[in-house]
Amino acid sequence: TLAMYMLHKKGFNVQLSWSMEGGRPGNMALMSYLNNKAFPQRKVPFWQTTHLNDMIPRTGESALSQNSSKLFGRDEYEVHFNNSDATKHVLCTDDDEASSRCGIYQFTRAQLDGTIPGPAHCALPFAPAGQMCMMVQTTDTQLYRLADQCFYGGSIR
Repeated sequence: TLAMYMLHKKGFNVQLSWSMEGGRPGNMALMSYLNNKAFPQRKVPFWQTTHLNDMIPRTGESALSQNSSKLFGRDEYEVHFNNSDATKHVLCTDDDEASSRCGIYQFTRAQLDGTIPGPAHCALPFAPAGQMCMMVQTTDTQLYRLADQCFYGGSIR
């Protein structure tokens, strides 16, 4: 999200982009700008992907949370995958976190999984071989099929 913002500010023509399982990158003012003003030529500035009950896309806590003193804004456009089938997803465009029950917001904070690496964050149905993390800390090829590899660039099919 921040790379997209910086490239846009430097004059690059940033096309519709995806933020994969990232945490909240900025305060309310930055997120309002990205969600509503940065790309006036299109309705959706970018999609935030979420999977299962992954905690990472909901960190740090949103300023829109009830009784919150937090400063983070949130992505308004989400593609949520609640299983391992990439063709079965939900599009969420609600910008009111307090009333939203779509995608990652269907889970309470207590239900979120913060395990890294873990299936909620890493086992994305659209990632190469169904795995986003591919971390070298583990060689458990059953859990992380590409544990010994790094994957940078190229298309995600």
